Amino acid sequence: MSSSSAQQDPLVGRTVGGSYTLQELIGVGGMGRVYLAEQTALGRTVAVKVIHPHLLGDEQTVARFYTEARASSRLNHPNSVSIIDFGRTDDGVL
Repeated sequence: MSSSSAQQDPLVGRTVGGSYTLQELIGVGGMGRVYLAEQTALGRTVAVKVIHPHLLGDEQTVARFYTEARASSRLNHPNSVSIIDFGRTDDGVL
């Protein structure tokens, strides 16, 4: 992503879920945005997917997000990412 789009993103620099500091916007899709982040307690680099705010009111989309996270968390393959955590922040970010 361009540095100007990252600088304008209100989530860059924010810690979500009490554990993940969002460092850079690395991708945008139909359902949400993906950030390069640090899992602060472990000093580990991770990716964090955040659902688009306009989709948070659509319970069917939110349910699908949770279903996909649960299903993906059960996968164990060298060509897929590992899901280590998912949920909603105190202020409703998913």
